[in-house]
This record gives sequence, structure tokens and C-alpha cells, in this order.
Amino acid sequence: MGAPGAAGATVIGEGIILFFMAADFLKLVRPQLGISTLVPVMATGVMAAVCLLLLRFGVALSVSAAAVVYVALLLGMRGVTAGDLGLVRNR
Repeated sequence: MGAPGAAGATVIGEGIILFFMAADFLKLVRPQLGISTLVPVMATGVMAAVCLLLLRFGVALSVSAAAVVYVALLLGMRGVTAGDLGLVRNR
């Protein structure tokens, strides 16, 4: 398999290590995962899909459209609150 096989095995091995580390971490700490925590994850998935779908039109357009979609989703799904924006304005 050569270099691609070695790279794939490394990614798989690191993924397994990450899984076990996350499992141990979650035994120690019980995070409160509300909808406000999951909104950025969902927005990131949609942003990646938009980026990949528009890639044939050029990288600049693809990344720009994906960024607009990400911000719109964060604001529309209330992943960013008025309090969050207030923190940015006060700096």
C-alpha cells in the first residue's frame, strides 16, 4: 500500500486513540451540551457542504458563500446571542 496506506493507518490509529481519550474524559466530566452548543457544529457541517458544492465555481466564491451561510445560520439559529455580540463590542 505504500505511503497512502501508512497515512490511512495513522489516521485510523489516531482516531481510535481520540475515541478512548474522549471516553475517559467524559467519565470524569459531564458537559452540559445544550442546543446552543450544537448549533455551531450543525452550522459548520452546512458550511462545509456549501463550500464543497460551490468549489467548481472557484475557491474565492466557494469560501465566501460558505462564510455567509455560516454567519447566517449562527444568527438565525441563535447560536450567537445578543450577549455574545455585546462582549465583542465592549473590547
